[in-house]
Amino acid sequence: MARIRTAVNTLAGTTGKNIRVAFEALAAKGAVVGTSKIVTKTVTVDAAAASGTATVVAGSTILGIYPAGNQDQLVDNVAISTTTLTVTLAANATATNTYKVVVLEP
Repeated sequence: MARIRTAVNTLAGTTGKNIRVAFEALAAKGAVVGTSKIVTKTVTVDAAAASGTATVVAGSTILGIYPAGNQDQLVDNVAISTTTLTVTLAANATATNTYKVVVLEP
C-alpha cells in the first residue's frame, strides 16, 4: 500500500501525505472530480499466455500493481487502452499469474 500512496502523491505533487490528502490535491488541480475513486482491478494471466486483461472506466490512470498470487514471470508492461487494462509479462506464464492493479477512475 505504501507504493500506491507514493504513486498518488507523485501524481498530486504532494510528498508523504496520506491518500486522501493527495486525492484532494488532485481534485484541486482539476485532475479528479468528486465522483473519482481509487479502485483495485484483478488481472489474471493464464498459463502459457503472455498477457491478461480487465475492464476499466475510460480515462482511468494506473497508480500501481502488485502480485496477488503466483508470479513466475516479470511484468513487462501495464497499460490502459480506452476501457481495457492489460498486464503484459516478459515471457509466457508457466502457471496462472494473478495481479492487483490499482487505478484512479474519473
